[in-house]
Amino acid sequence: MNTREGWKFPFDNEEGLDEVFKSLYGSKKFKAIPVSLLHQMFQWKTAEWEDKEQKVKSFQDFINTYKGEYKYFLMYEFNEGAFRMESLLEYHKLFQSVNVSPNRVIFLTSNWNFSFYDELDYPDENRFHIIPYWWKSIAYFTGSELRNREEIPGDPYGQVNNVWDKLTENFENRKHRNPSKLFVATMESSRGERSYFFDKLKEKNLLKFGHVSYRDMGVYLDNKNKNIMSDVDNHHRFFDTKEYFNDAHISVVMESDVYTKPMHWDGLIQSGRLTEKIMWPLFWGKPFFVIGPHQPINTLQEIGLKTFSTIFDESYDEEDDILIRIDRVVDELERFSKLSDDDLKNELQKTNDIIEYNFNFYKEWSYKGVDEIIDTFFGQRAKELNLI
Repeated sequence: MNTREGWKFPFDNEEGLDEVFKSLYGSKKFKAIPVSLLHQMFQWKTAEWEDKEQKVKSFQDFINTYKGEYKYFLMYEFNEGAFRMESLLEYHKLFQSVNVSPNRVIFLTSNWNFSFYDELDYPDENRFHIIPYWWKSIAYFTGSELRNREEIPGDPYGQVNNVWDKLTENFENRKHRNPSKLFVATMESSRGERSYFFDKLKEKNLLKFGHVSYRDMGVYLDNKNKNIMSDVDNHHRFFDTKEYFNDAHISVVMESDVYTKPMHWDGLIQSGRLTEKIMWPLFWGKPFFVIGPHQPINTLQEIGLKTFSTIFDESYDEEDDILIRIDRVVDELERFSKLSDDDLKNELQKTNDIIEYNFNFYKEWSYKGVDEIIDTFFGQRAKELNLI
């Protein structure tokens, strides 16, 4: 395997993952479960299966084939990780049905604060090994969403280089801009927390200070019936928002998943998952707030990024109630909206080093090889769990 092509990740088939894990940790140690078998339970809306009997048999056949040969099985969220508690319980039943102990199962999850076991009061010895990761986001965004769709013969880095040339040029020019808006906040699907945030902005008369979109409310960045945020080509969708990020001082990231106690709406996924959305302010060079998952600021710091406590009150990150978190963020936006131009400029200057660091951090990771990225996110935690 060419481990230098860091954006070409082997997530579409188990053979690719098997090869990487074999090269890192030796043969007969970890066996990846195929996407085709996992997909049936990684459901967005429901834990119900179609053709459940046949799919259960296929899963059992696979495990039975390899359970005497490999020490651990790897389950991983190959796509956006809307993993539900019901799915977790189903997997426990499946492994129990083939006499495989939970301590032989490793779940690689994009949910950085996986709390289902605690909520279920599961004994430690009956739990899968949980290892959070962010490598899929690294590959997914720079490798799939942002790279130029044109192949560049003989240059495996050509597509990535093309992206970073554009991003770097825009990033270096940011100091010469004078944004007209305080913040930018982009939202698509209608959800309780997003509507609450939008209503709070209206209540505080803050919409005029922002580039705000909310597709399902008919609010668009360009104030026309054109929804930039739903362009089917994510490469163009990202770059189409550039002018709005360039014209704002601060980014408010409304993430896909939500964590809250108490529950204010039905159907929420209690999650600590971060998606490509957090990468937008990193690329466009903006200080940011993050609303949605459980303790995203803490998670970003664990990953190695820096956040903006130099100018923001980031204590909102510690609140369990999503409504309180949103109130805290809106309060901060309101505080900044009242600053004079000079005071705002002075505050933002305090973030320059952090913005530079985050941009370069992500750029460096986008060029790392598969082995190095997986070993960083998986290897360290696996050692702590005595798995390697």
